[in-house]
Amino acid sequence: MYKVKSLTAGGLRDRGTTVVPLLRELCGLPALTHLGLNGCSNITHAGLRELWEPTALTFMNLDRCSIGTDLGLQQLARLTKLNGLRICDCKGVTDVGLRHLSSLRALTNLFLDGTSTTQVGCNALKAALPALTIIG
Repeated sequence: MYKVKSLTAGGLRDRGTTVVPLLRELCGLPALTHLGLNGCSNITHAGLRELWEPTALTFMNLDRCSIGTDLGLQQLARLTKLNGLRICDCKGVTDVGLRHLSSLRALTNLFLDGTSTTQVGCNALKAALPALTIIG
């Protein structure tokens, strides 16, 4: 059994094959706590659904990622141990997406530079998660 705790697969591009099998394989890494998918332009929401299994995930980097959208955040809401999330330069993230994160009671650090969120949305999320620090 692999004991991989941290994995960065930044910049993945789909070149005729899908990255869903790779994400499916990540589910076989039960010790995985940190996952960086920053700059992955062709990962779909269907691919993101493959990540439900690694319940040990505590940090994700989705900067400049094609799944950095409100729908993507809705799917991430199932990762209940997540305490850090980077979604910088994801223009598809709005206040609607932030509402989905309110169920992540462990979330303490959220990086939002370059998103389409507003102060109103950030304040609402901070009200739901008082320990949360929002950067950006």
